Amino acid sequence: MTISINKKKENLSFNRQQWQQGYQSQPNEYEYFIEDIEGKVPEELQGTLFRNGPGLFDVQGTPLQHPFDGDGMVCAISFYLTEKSIFVTVLFAQKAMYKNKKQVR
Repeated sequence: MTISINKKKENLSFNRQQWQQGYQSQPNEYEYFIEDIEGKVPEELQGTLFRNGPGLFDVQGTPLQHPFDGDGMVCAISFYLTEKSIFVTVLFAQKAMYKNKKQVR
């Protein structure tokens, strides 16, 4: 007996592989200036944009069961138009559980 299953081609508005990259651990913290800017940053764009979300999706190589279980990461993008530069900071939320896991590593 042969069973054939017709797989329906998904018609998605996004690239699934690129989307899945958002669920990979980002183990590093960064601080750097972006000085080589193409074009012109609008003058109204001043101040700092904060974004928060998960940063680690595993504990010592063991995957977590849900994205909300990951350690939090905060990204700050600061626009300094007087110096014509942008400063990016990416840091982990320093909660007690994160600090304990970092010590174990």
